[in-house]
Amino acid sequence: MHVTSRAIQETMRVASIMSFTFREAVEDVEYQGYLIPKGWKVLPLFWNIHHSPDHFPCPDKFDPSRFEVAPKPNTFMPKCF
Repeated sequence: MHVTSRAIQETMRVASIMSFTFREAVEDVEYQGYLIPKGWKVLPLFWNIHHSPDHFPCPDKFDPSRFEVAPKPNTFMPKCF
């Protein structure tokens, strides 16, 4: 079952159901030197996150074994809601 679970996770990483979603900042947030004021809308692009070589080495390769260890927080978001 572990192999199946990892294959499903990798499939969701490679082919995310949602490409993006809107979020609203509930308070002022500073992120990498930028201020996101309370009430502003944020548009996270999940495809870009899931295909970032910073988070997933060789992101274009289908590799279920990458989920043998849990990914870092906020790098794999299959439930984008």
